[in-house]
Amino acid sequence: MNAKLSFTRLMKDKTPGHERQTVFHRVDEGQNVGPETKELSRYSPQSDKAAGPGPKAASPAAKSFFIMFPLCLTYIFTKSLKEGGAALLVLNGCDVLKAASMQEMMAAVEKAYRIYEENGYQMPLRTHFTIRDNSVLFMPCSTNEAAGAKIVSVFPDNKDRPVTQGAVLLVDSRNGSMKTLMDGTVLTGLRTGAIGGAAAKYLAPSDAKTAGLIGTGYQGLYQLAGVCTARNIENIFLFNRTPSNIPPFIRRFKTLIPNIPVHIAKSARELAEKADILITATSSATPVLPEEDLYDGKLVIGIGSYQPHMREFPDALLKNLKSIYIDSHDAAKESGDVDSRLKTIPFSKIVTQKVKPDPNTLQVFKSTGMALFDLVAAETVYKKAIQLGIGQMLDF
Repeated sequence: MNAKLSFTRLMKDKTPGHERQTVFHRVDEGQNVGPETKELSRYSPQSDKAAGPGPKAASPAAKSFFIMFPLCLTYIFTKSLKEGGAALLVLNGCDVLKAASMQEMMAAVEKAYRIYEENGYQMPLRTHFTIRDNSVLFMPCSTNEAAGAKIVSVFPDNKDRPVTQGAVLLVDSRNGSMKTLMDGTVLTGLRTGAIGGAAAKYLAPSDAKTAGLIGTGYQGLYQLAGVCTARNIENIFLFNRTPSNIPPFIRRFKTLIPNIPVHIAKSARELAEKADILITATSSATPVLPEEDLYDGKLVIGIGSYQPHMREFPDALLKNLKSIYIDSHDAAKESGDVDSRLKTIPFSKIVTQKVKPDPNTLQVFKSTGMALFDLVAAETVYKKAIQLGIGQMLDF
């Protein structure tokens, strides 16, 4: 299939209050295209006919011009980014999904863990404030390769929008210019799913075949995607305190991974009994896993609790633990699931092979996230988007 590169650049006209827009969309052979792309398809090599008044067929010279002009502009835009030009690449959620696979996000997360272990970053404490019962966080970070920040909101009672929403802005570390603004909601979902996937890769039982998820929200979707990428999962079990949320979740999950059977557990106990890998992705203030001895030989991944008053883990899970794996030292301070009596081990020590866990004993991993994950993941998406010609270019 032949395709032209796709960029959109918005440029301010010299006349105040006006803008002109030059758009180059992907035009594929046999692709059903929308009205805007159809209008521009007269510039594609597949079309001889001009839209609107004018000659019915373009000359060979005109055809050549219309083929090469978008490619030349794409080259100029990309070159201007590499040389520090004042252009901002804007990536919406669909762009982020096109630019990065779960495998690539897991590689980015492992890279972030290595940077964390080497102390090769600056990461000020995240600023956090509340709006009624909701949270807004500002998370800056820099490494030797990149710099930027994420602003993210967490509104647990959202019904028609994701609980977690945000945006990420990256700064060119050579000259301080703003180089990309991207959807932080999708990026957060991907990188958090990759965090869970990395935990499954290193900590899950060697024969793990089943995964169980409590909390069928936006984060839960990507948690399953990460775990299924890391391990050969054959069955998935779901439980949610609001059962009506499960069927639409299954439909969304099937668009990502259609071939794995999904079962609805009647209780959290049934899910805990049947799953080798247990994932909690809720904002609960009380434990969502049962207070029973059901966890020997399993991996438990806690994603939801990120404040001291939040808890997903029961005492029955923690009482026999001597240590718990955390994604950052902040997790020990921020989450109500990390008992102060437990020894905490940064997961970065596993990725760098300084610690070797026994995957056939009970393992517990707790994540609250950190800006370093967002920065490395966003830089990965940005580079891939430039390579693929995805997104919109704005003068800035």
